Amino acid sequence: MPAGQRGSRVMWRGCIVLLVVFGIACSAAAQPIKLSYEGYLGPFYILSATVDLDLRNGRYRVITEGETKGFASWFFSWTNRAISEGTRENGTVKPESHRMRAHWNDKQRSAYLKYGEGGPAVETIIPPAGEVENPPVPSTLIANTVDPLAMALKLIVAMAKDKECPGTYRVFDGRRRYDLSFTPGEQTDLSENASTIFSGTAQSCVMGIHRIAGFWKDSKLVTKTKTDARVWLAKPHASVPLLPVKFEAGYRFGNIRIYLTRLQTGELVRTLE
Repeated sequence: MPAGQRGSRVMWRGCIVLLVVFGIACSAAAQPIKLSYEGYLGPFYILSATVDLDLRNGRYRVITEGETKGFASWFFSWTNRAISEGTRENGTVKPESHRMRAHWNDKQRSAYLKYGEGGPAVETIIPPAGEVENPPVPSTLIANTVDPLAMALKLIVAMAKDKECPGTYRVFDGRRRYDLSFTPGEQTDLSENASTIFSGTAQSCVMGIHRIAGFWKDSKLVTKTKTDARVWLAKPHASVPLLPVKFEAGYRFGNIRIYLTRLQTGELVRTLE
């Protein structure tokens, strides 16, 4: 696969991970919540994604879907769907399974993880390790890790308790092992913008990623940020908890911005006019 396509795939996948991480800030919701986001590279529309979250009856089920849009889809057709399930009890998030399926151009990748004591087992990985550009992740590195969606729930539980963006989380998505860290940023007044349903005061978190294993050898050249990656969280409606309303990071190829464009829970619907 040409380096440009590999780099583009890493970038789009990174955007979805960010949406997954921050599209789950609804941990106390009694009703299922559906969020929609749109992403831009400079002035160009490049990405759409949805997050469906159900946290009823002491369990969780998260479904994320994303695809390239606009000019990005002309060069690189890509879709991604992930599903994670598990239990929640006394502030503890315990994953049970994680499934991911992605298509780009005429290629497909999928992964299925099942969790037991101590961490995940890779039940299915297509194509198998050794047939892709990602080097295999040693089994010794995946103990006590969680998938990206379970990690997001852990983050939100901690934020609900301490009102900050705390800590570092050990993540394994089936092919890549990395740590994600979150530190408090500044509080900002976000002005009205035709690309989002939110304007007002929001709290930012600064993201950091430490790549440990399983990454394409040149992926850092594509995905390394020139400025801190930040997400802004706020309440787009008085009846909902903190939600991610904006993400922004500067890369060598330009600035990526992702906005919340739709919120639905129960009879409440907020969308772009």
